[in-house]
Amino acid sequence: MVAMKERTQLITVVSGESVSSAFNIRADEVFVGVIFPAMVDGNITLDYSMDGGTTYIPILDPIDGEDLLVVASGSDPGVIDISDFVRFAHSNNEHQMRFACASQSGEVTITVLTRG
Repeated sequence: MVAMKERTQLITVVSGESVSSAFNIRADEVFVGVIFPAMVDGNITLDYSMDGGTTYIPILDPIDGEDLLVVASGSDPGVIDISDFVRFAHSNNEHQMRFACASQSGEVTITVLTRG
């Protein structure tokens, strides 16, 4: 049995901002979980960049074609598995993701846990 490798990335949303710092998923990382702290009310979505973070586009929900809602407005702190929505992501630094949210009244740290 091959041991799975785990990685933790700390993603920051700076005070007054509405997007997080960028993160990426490696090709061998098949499970992706995110730990969200309590955040200012507002839906949290996921953006994707193929050009190193110059241009981001929203990841869409395959069911309704709207922006993928990762965490609903007013949600308490919690953990969510986003593996199904990021499997397509490439492993190089040109392909990055970030969270989009309501403007935060203080700095927020989101934890991305991966295993592969």
